[in-house]
Amino acid sequence: MIALYKPSLRSLEQRTWVQPRPSANLSYDDLSCGSVEHREVTVKLRKVLVQNYRSIVDSGTAEIEDGVTVVIGKNEQGKSNFLKAISAFNEGQHFSPNDLPNHLRPDLEDRNASEIPVVTLWFALEAQDRKRLAGVIRNIDLVAELKSVKHYGNNYGFSVVSLAGEEGRIEYAPPDLSAPLEQIRKTAEDLRSKLHAHASRLPPFASNGEKIDQITSALLTSKPDPTDLDNVIKTFTTSIKVLTGVD
Repeated sequence: MIALYKPSLRSLEQRTWVQPRPSANLSYDDLSCGSVEHREVTVKLRKVLVQNYRSIVDSGTAEIEDGVTVVIGKNEQGKSNFLKAISAFNEGQHFSPNDLPNHLRPDLEDRNASEIPVVTLWFALEAQDRKRLAGVIRNIDLVAELKSVKHYGNNYGFSVVSLAGEEGRIEYAPPDLSAPLEQIRKTAEDLRSKLHAHASRLPPFASNGEKIDQITSALLTSKPDPTDLDNVIKTFTTSIKVLTGVD
């Protein structure tokens, strides 16, 4: 929970309460990891940096505590804009020229919108988070935080912060293709049996016996890289189509 206050001479008057807990649902698709299965994991929001947003040029990095985080400031000092910026991090919200600081707008509009940072969030990883992300991010056990930046162009950038505090690019773990590959092999074996049976019934097709074994064996014994799997399937399909004597 984040609370906004403005100080007065006599007391600290409550200004605004924001109810959402400091956590966020981060899906694997948001990370553009290309995983076969869409998964979602809830991670804790730990730090926020707002830049180039309305009245805020640079908020400095704000720590988000468990329970309640208090933002204190006079009227028109950017407390509400700070929260609006965090909300604008959501994928469905988009920045417009009116969101840029007035005195910086001419210069910022001349820059590449995809390179102008607006909201930067750091998400802490706990043991259960690492377990769920183990199949997506390489060396997840060495990652302390996920960092994400939403730019003025409404594009996102993602990186990781190691346990040693060093920031680096996300290296995605290769997807586990053992199950689909096993299914492909079973299909190839079944196809080989059917093609040989067809060759025994149709003399013009019988000359393909050796080719059938070569084509299917190549698929059965191959261990393709995930990025090359499509090419392996296309090669197999093309080879089947050029068999002679097909009725």
